[in-house]
Amino acid sequence: MLADLTIRDRIVRKADGGRRPESIWDIPGNTGGWGQTGKRDSRQAEGSGTMVGKRLVNLGVGTCAVLMALAAVLIGPQAALAAECEMPRSMNRAIDKLFREFQQALKVTPLDRTYFHCGEYFDVGHLMEEHQELRELIGGAQTYHVFEWEEILSVVLPASDKHEELRLDFYVHEDHLELIRVECITLPIDDVHTLPYEEFRSSPWEAWAREEIRLSQMVHFYQEFCQHRSKPEARQMFYDGAGFVLAADSWVPFYSQRRNFIAYAGWLYKHVYGYDVLIETFSDAEATLVFPNDLFFLIYDRAGHLKRQISRENYTKLYESIWQDRAMHAGWEVRFEYTGYHTVLRFLAVD
Repeated sequence: MLADLTIRDRIVRKADGGRRPESIWDIPGNTGGWGQTGKRDSRQAEGSGTMVGKRLVNLGVGTCAVLMALAAVLIGPQAALAAECEMPRSMNRAIDKLFREFQQALKVTPLDRTYFHCGEYFDVGHLMEEHQELRELIGGAQTYHVFEWEEILSVVLPASDKHEELRLDFYVHEDHLELIRVECITLPIDDVHTLPYEEFRSSPWEAWAREEIRLSQMVHFYQEFCQHRSKPEARQMFYDGAGFVLAADSWVPFYSQRRNFIAYAGWLYKHVYGYDVLIETFSDAEATLVFPNDLFFLIYDRAGHLKRQISRENYTKLYESIWQDRAMHAGWEVRFEYTGYHTVLRFLAVD
């Protein structure tokens, strides 16, 4: 089992008799993204404060084990564990130096693609070229947290009033960092050390992850259909109005068919798809559904892969045509109002 752990995890276990390593989730003052607080691996760029905590980056396993074993004998296992958090400052400086060089590379135009990974499905360099605000945010970061995993290094920028928490994943080369991805979501499954494992903890990003998967599949199949059909015909492949109304009538028997439809739509988008949703008006003549933070459009803007596959115009047409088909089967006409990510669907009865 220990062979599967990273260098630092082995050392922590050796020093304290098998104690579970401190987790990435213990990030000071973090209220978004990973959603927990703690005291782990806070760092600041040189000149802005003291670096507290670190990973044993680039030290050989044998060297680390000898140092920690010696410390455990001389000062005891718990003190040795504390000492481990103060030892390899030169290693911290090495990573900090590489990260500061990466930050400087973000400020040079055109970008040096040496610092950016181009994978089979996603070119992170292209993403950075398109988003100057993101480059400025990362390039100007002073406070960050560093974590070494089995194959990559993660640099985490804590959430602020201007942005969600961001995780930057890197391959570590001898003389530079290579950015693999920029992410807001990190699922809490970093503790699969004892088998059988069944503690799959919940995450505040569950609704987002579920909906991003659904919308990504929708866009993928839409693009596939467009290879063989016209765009209107491709959109029709996603029409579910007849089944939507049948589900509403079957599971919500309390009102007229039109109002059953509205109540069902609100429940479905709240509890299955994870949206914020309100019913503002509710009669057989007129009804209103409000989505204050519409995930359909939030995900499009924040998930870089969707914009590469479909234009916003076609994405919006897909959204509207699906709702128009549903409304038609329930005896409604629907009108759309957009204010940023605040979406209002106004349903008017059709005689």
